[in-house]
Amino acid sequence: AGQCWYVYGLVDPSDATNTVRYIGVTPYPYKRLLLHIQGPVSHRTGTRCREWLDGLAAVNRYPSMVILDIVRGGRIEAIRVEWQHIRATDKANLLNGYTRGPLHHGGCT
Repeated sequence: AGQCWYVYGLVDPSDATNTVRYIGVTPYPYKRLLLHIQGPVSHRTGTRCREWLDGLAAVNRYPSMVILDIVRGGRIEAIRVEWQHIRATDKANLLNGYTRGPLHHGGCT
C-alpha cells in the first residue's frame, strides 16, 4: 500500500479567485503548511515563494493549503503526480523555483 503523499497548492489569500501560487508534495500537509509559514531562518531568502510568503507575513496574511491529489506509494510517484499538476497550472502564477532561475521542483521552505 505505502504511505500517503499529498500534492498540495498554496493559495494566495489576497486573490479572490483562489490562485494557487506554489505546488508541492508532502506526507504531512499540516506540518508542511506550518513550515512554509514559519520557515527556518536559513531558508528565508532566495526563492520567489519565500519572498511571497515573507511579503504576506509582513501584513499579517498567510496562505491556505488545498490538497490537489493524494498518492499512495513512494515519493517518486508523488513527485510525478506533482509535476502533472505543475504542467497543468498557469506558470505565470506559480512561484516554484529560485528568483534567478527557471521553474523547477522545490524552492520554497
